[in-house]
Amino acid sequence: MIDNFSKMEHADVEDILDQCFLQQYDWTLDCDCDDDTWTSVFSVEESRKPVLKEWLSKCTQMQMTAACCIGNAYHSLNMAYVIARLMENYTGNKLNQEFKKLAHLIVENSSYGLEKSIICDFKTFELYYGIHLEENGPIINDHIESTSETDEFVGKTVSQETLVGRNYYLFENGVRLKEQPLSLDISDFDPDFWDDEDNDDDEYDEDEDYEEEDYNELLL
Repeated sequence: MIDNFSKMEHADVEDILDQCFLQQYDWTLDCDCDDDTWTSVFSVEESRKPVLKEWLSKCTQMQMTAACCIGNAYHSLNMAYVIARLMENYTGNKLNQEFKKLAHLIVENSSYGLEKSIICDFKTFELYYGIHLEENGPIINDHIESTSETDEFVGKTVSQETLVGRNYYLFENGVRLKEQPLSLDISDFDPDFWDDEDNDDDEYDEDEDYEEEDYNELLL
């Protein structure tokens, strides 16, 4: 979002999402399944696409970025809208239950992986859809009573610098080291410092042979 959408006008981002998703085939609006629950959740093309356009017009840049990411992952902007709608109507454990039901519905009628993995995608969308980078927009989960039920940045206004900083943490054995601050000091951070030419030295030789054992080690 920082590298792309934040530098664009809102209408231009809307147009990109419109061209990439709303002008293309959306399987959620034409799913061949016998369950009436699917239509009640995802609707049909004629009635849902105007709703999606109106929704995008009210989204912040960060929310549109989250919608784009989940849209790319599931080949559907409608999927992002359904998740956002759940977030506006449920919180905490109840929202998690709704995520589980939606993931189960998707698993039963498509091939997008395991239910557990799909729920993780939903939770990631929940986090980033709720972050506001000094923008005005609908605050999701603004009245959650227990802050332990969601990420503390959800529904809060933060700066781009803070958002970048909070993504750079040191982990040990899969656990984030506790002595690190909530957000690192990146006052000297310059996202435009590196250009494509500087990365040339990092490219590997495509003709170079790698032992299978070494490759597997890299995967680990």
